[in-house]
Amino acid sequence: MKRKFSILLLLAGSILLLNGCKKKHEEVDLSSIHTTAARETMAPTTAQEEETTTEEEETTKASDDAGQISSQTLSYHPQDNVNITIAYPEISNMNDSGKQEQVNQLLKENASSLYTSMEADGNLESMDIKCRVESLDRNRATVVYTGSYKLKDGAYPVSVFFTNTVDLQQVKSLGINDYSDAYTMAGYLMSDDVEFYQVNSELKNALLEYRATQTLEDYTNLFNQADFPLKSSDGTADFPQSFSYLNQSTLYFSIPVPHALGDYAIVSFPMDGK
Repeated sequence: MKRKFSILLLLAGSILLLNGCKKKHEEVDLSSIHTTAARETMAPTTAQEEETTTEEEETTKASDDAGQISSQTLSYHPQDNVNITIAYPEISNMNDSGKQEQVNQLLKENASSLYTSMEADGNLESMDIKCRVESLDRNRATVVYTGSYKLKDGAYPVSVFFTNTVDLQQVKSLGINDYSDAYTMAGYLMSDDVEFYQVNSELKNALLEYRATQTLEDYTNLFNQADFPLKSSDGTADFPQSFSYLNQSTLYFSIPVPHALGDYAIVSFPMDGK
């Protein structure tokens, strides 16, 4: 009897042990719920990473599209004359690197052309020219140059004003006849409506007196030879005596005047007719 009872107890314990193992096994199977929950928790994180990546790509693209064309100022110094300093701009960030190189070469050549046109006679003592980029976009660059030069036999420095407007797509210089025409600007200059840029009443009266010594034909011829590119006469390139540039619907152009009046005067013409 004892032996049978022992066997019964052993069988009962085995059954309980199996039941216990079964319950634990079922609990392990339930862990799949936690795995699913974990995937649901990770899903938004993965989506956020993808969104961040997309935003970075869009930011980079937007930065490329919005990359502004820009310029820096360089200086031209001939090796044989330390008294010559000519500032000029160098354009960067153009879409076409080949055109950019051509544009920069054109800007440098034009900026230094006053010096190269005067150096041959050996009478140039010094020259100091500064530049200002008046406007710049992907189609056009407008540069204004001001300064002075002195001749070896000169009693005083001569004030200088010239400009260079470059069509960046066609790589060519633009002049007054690209905005208006020489005859119309000469007529405006000779009219009572003429406006001189940044002058006081005393200087304006003196400029009007000087203007009276010139003719409509004189100024028409002057403006037909204005601006870059350099025009040739008798096979030689002459540096223009008049320059122009357009800024915010106003055309500005210069005329030569006696030294006592400043060497040059600038006339402003409203292109919108106001």
